[in-house]
Amino acid sequence: EYMFMDEDAWVAAYKVFLDHFVLDDEDWKELLFKAWVARVLNYTMRHVLRGYSVALQANTDMVMKLHMKRSMEVFDHHRLSSADLSSEVNSQSDAPPSPEDLEFANRHSPAVPAAVL
Repeated sequence: EYMFMDEDAWVAAYKVFLDHFVLDDEDWKELLFKAWVARVLNYTMRHVLRGYSVALQANTDMVMKLHMKRSMEVFDHHRLSSADLSSEVNSQSDAPPSPEDLEFANRHSPAVPAAVL
């Protein structure tokens, strides 16, 4: 069975591989290969069989979702660290993010590696 390896499961597994993978360890290689095959089969059966535009849109949606999530994490971290430096932030905690904060989040949000796809 391979349908468990949806976008969320693949991203979670990918993070583990980035942090813990050992190149010379055959068990890690086998696990990575099996996870990747499960991801490819899941993607193929859910999206590719429905056509090029559906498959391309699924990839685009996943990358945009990851980018937005990472941008918000960077923004939240920046906002929290700014709160430590200034008591003014506490009185404006419900205010929408400023253009400067959004620009900071976009500048500090890394591109999603192609291997995630």
